[in-house]
Amino acid sequence: MALVQVARYHTLSEAHVAASVLQSAGIAASIADAHYGSVFWLEQSALGGYRLSVAAEDLPDAVEILHSPPPPDPADEAPDDPLPTSQRVVAGALMVTMGPAAAWLATKRWKRSSPIDDPAAGISVRFQVALVVAAAVLGVYFVAELLTNPP
Repeated sequence: MALVQVARYHTLSEAHVAASVLQSAGIAASIADAHYGSVFWLEQSALGGYRLSVAAEDLPDAVEILHSPPPPDPADEAPDDPLPTSQRVVAGALMVTMGPAAAWLATKRWKRSSPIDDPAAGISVRFQVALVVAAAVLGVYFVAELLTNPP
């Protein structure tokens, strides 16, 4: 059984992927210089990359498999039906409410002294309130936009 070169690949990972595609189709494939190239990858790149070899009788099938496009994945297709209105409202409500709740938890507001005791804390509280109001306004806008213009 004589081995012939099917293709050359720049990286060892590309060569392994191509070899596994051929092996999954029932064609025995081997990568020449894989061990040398994994240690001395710069020299292997200078030598022209990694050679993928198959048996001479499998060459036409291997070339056809490697040059054919992959089959489409049904998981990549977008669903035809948009989200129902109730799910869009719930998603918008979570978006609006999680911002202030996360900010409140992250700043540990419940453990701080009152704004009267610390003037710097008063400025911080005002800033947080402004952020919460801005997040609420934006959230209401996005929910209204989702309801009027579904994706």
